[in-house]
Amino acid sequence: MDTNYSAFANADPQFYDAPSRAGAPSGRRFVVPGHLDWSGWDHLIERPWSFWRLRGTVLPEQGWKIHVSATTSTADRMLREVAAFCHRRGIAFKMLVDQSRLERSLGKDADRSSAGKFLTVYPPDERALHDALVELDARLGGAPAPYILSDLRWREGPLFVRYGAFVKRWATVDGVPVLAVRDLDTGRWQPDVRSASFHVPAWVQMPGFLREQLSALDLTPPAGLPTITGALHHSNAGGVYEATVGGASVIVKEARPHTGRTPDGRDAVTRLRDEERVLRELAALPTPDVVGVFEAHGHRFLAMERIDGTPLNAAVVARHPLVRTGADATSRTEYRDWALSVTAATRRAIAELHAAGYVHGDLHPGNVMVRPDDSVALIDLEMARGVSAPDSAGIGVPGFVPPDGRGGRARDLYALACIDLFVFLPLTALLPLDDAKADQLISAAAEEFSLDNGWVERSASALTLRDRERAPRSIHDPAETTDAALSRTIDGIAAALRADLDLERDDRLWPGDPAQFAEPSTGVAHGALGVMTALLLAGHADLALERAWVERALAREQAPRAGLMDGTAGSAWAFGLLGDRSAAQRATEWLGDGRLSGLGSDLYSGLPGVGLAFLAESDESPPMLDAAVRIADDLRDRLAAAAPQTRVATGRGGLLHGATGTALFALRLYERTGDRRHLRLATDALEHDMASLARSTDASLQVNEGWRVLPYLGHGSAGIGAVIALALAHLGESERHLESLDGIVRAASAPFAIQSGLVQGRAGLIQFLLLLEIVGRSDAMSSGALVRHIDQLSLHSLSSPDGTRFAGDGLLRASCDLATGSAGVLTALVAYRAHLRGETPVLVGLPYLISPRDIEMRSLRRRPS
Repeated sequence: MDTNYSAFANADPQFYDAPSRAGAPSGRRFVVPGHLDWSGWDHLIERPWSFWRLRGTVLPEQGWKIHVSATTSTADRMLREVAAFCHRRGIAFKMLVDQSRLERSLGKDADRSSAGKFLTVYPPDERALHDALVELDARLGGAPAPYILSDLRWREGPLFVRYGAFVKRWATVDGVPVLAVRDLDTGRWQPDVRSASFHVPAWVQMPGFLREQLSALDLTPPAGLPTITGALHHSNAGGVYEATVGGASVIVKEARPHTGRTPDGRDAVTRLRDEERVLRELAALPTPDVVGVFEAHGHRFLAMERIDGTPLNAAVVARHPLVRTGADATSRTEYRDWALSVTAATRRAIAELHAAGYVHGDLHPGNVMVRPDDSVALIDLEMARGVSAPDSAGIGVPGFVPPDGRGGRARDLYALACIDLFVFLPLTALLPLDDAKADQLISAAAEEFSLDNGWVERSASALTLRDRERAPRSIHDPAETTDAALSRTIDGIAAALRADLDLERDDRLWPGDPAQFAEPSTGVAHGALGVMTALLLAGHADLALERAWVERALAREQAPRAGLMDGTAGSAWAFGLLGDRSAAQRATEWLGDGRLSGLGSDLYSGLPGVGLAFLAESDESPPMLDAAVRIADDLRDRLAAAAPQTRVATGRGGLLHGATGTALFALRLYERTGDRRHLRLATDALEHDMASLARSTDASLQVNEGWRVLPYLGHGSAGIGAVIALALAHLGESERHLESLDGIVRAASAPFAIQSGLVQGRAGLIQFLLLLEIVGRSDAMSSGALVRHIDQLSLHSLSSPDGTRFAGDGLLRASCDLATGSAGVLTALVAYRAHLRGETPVLVGLPYLISPRDIEMRSLRRRPS
């Protein structure tokens, strides 16, 4: 799971929210020394930072800045000395506002590139930089502090240096504004790179004293250190690596000093020492043997036996019959027997651990290694402690941590029960969000895999279920007609969306995915307009208060974006759907006013989405059609210069980020103009993305990201399949496209999806399969899968007195937005209900994915229905 979700799950028990809003500060606020006169200084708080600048001074827009890292025990001294120095010299600086912010920056899940930053000093020139480094080093040099990975350390720390922006400026990269610095050679704005290694822009000349410091760094590994052959995982605590020692394959765990702290107060080095001690004491148990311990550049390394096996979570993905199409009763039975055998072996291993006097403390499927003979070994014992040791707040993977805080053996036993459920339905992260969820998931797993009453009762007892009668009903409840059940669910989702509206906040109108804090608050994907269009489609036309909020938010935007899913093109589409033609026209005109420079080739933020917005206005404004044609010409040149890839970067393929977005736009342009050049562009773009499709063992076709394959609407094969289905109306019975569509339908028909959302989940698969029904390209498999996906949406639902919510991506919190949350599910259900009623759905999935012409062309069927 992306650790970004964990960071955004700390502020609210129900929704993702900005980490800076995570409760009241723990401990005192940091304040500048009171004996100094600060009356001539301007003070500004932009959480989590507190800025101080001498009144009347002007910061350079960029330059070499000094970062001062600190631990909780050294922070007061750092602040006292740095603030006094800056006060004497009149140099601007900033600091974290309170101790809780510092603790988070030192935590295990913090951003490893910037972790430990406590203060930033802004010297106005290189002479002031050198003087500050020398004077502050004389006062603070050698103090224990985390290494700031993005920076160059000055001598022994805690001072670090990086070239970057002093004042916020923005550059557009693929249509997305990013913090920027000016290239002093060309005058152009370039991304201000902030990575986990020291980086200097090519056009920046390092001062001599910094070049000397860089040259003095000795990064030579000490003799005897294992030879690293690959990286498995990185965090703020360090890394986990594949390595060799004396020719033997081992696993090496790295611990960075003074950082990677857990709530029990231990840093990464302390935990690694504890894990080494536990592993040595448990050498006779199914745990890795210790091979050796090493020190290098202040970091501690533990080399351990490499267990010949697969993590249980990976084994579940590889074996689970419900992630493939066509699983029969035999495959379910075989999987059930394997899963019960492995979970029984895990129980025996934990029983041995407890009998030896220890609890694991962080048990989850990733820490259970399944050997080829299906025996298991327990790994990652850094949170292990004696069974009689006092419990303390620890870490844990969501979905395997008891919500009531139980510790010791009971904590492990709860995690075991979650593993028992996870191997059949990997949705245990939802358990803390809904008291009725455990009962529902246990019942669903038992029915799907014919699990006996003993398994059900043991699981129910361990997970301490409450309010069992509140388990959400299936949409196809036998007591109701399908239409009535759908309407009840639709009304429940809409009711919760209305309850979750927050007109008092100015950073968001509805809670959604963490991405909403990096995009405009009005956007279609993660912002207000996406939810508003969903409510409108569900029959909620009174959106006056929401419209007023959106207008205020648009007026505040400092760096508007152009994109369809995250910017003005999306606003134009949404305003048109909301019936505000003048607002839609104004937005489209803004796009045409020289706003396309720097836009990428993706539908989400780039030119195809803008082209679709121009097309939508071209009947009213003919020059918009000319602008759309120019975009098509640009995209044609870009596509010709880009080689098709059999593997794409994570999240960069399919409809939203691959060439399929160009195909959708070009197809709509062809339908508008009849110019076959645009149809050829559509087919060329589809061919480009079809190269990224990998065939799985069940004959399905999914987008290949190297480490995983994806069937979903936004970044997976379903989005490609949707545009293929639309294109077939113009291509005739193209065998190549029909064959690809068959494989994509198989991928979308697999019974299980981990998430419910539109872009990366079940709602998007519903929209794809529904599009096939609408355009006459469905068959028995796709129609059956559509009904099952509708029925199985209840697995992801969260019941509440306000109505029905849905878990967002990451499953840690509910989301309201169109891309990941309830609004996307709502559009799927509304469209499905309209289809059952014989009506034409206004929206199927994403903007412009369905049009009246698609309905007209449905007579061109692939096969008889």
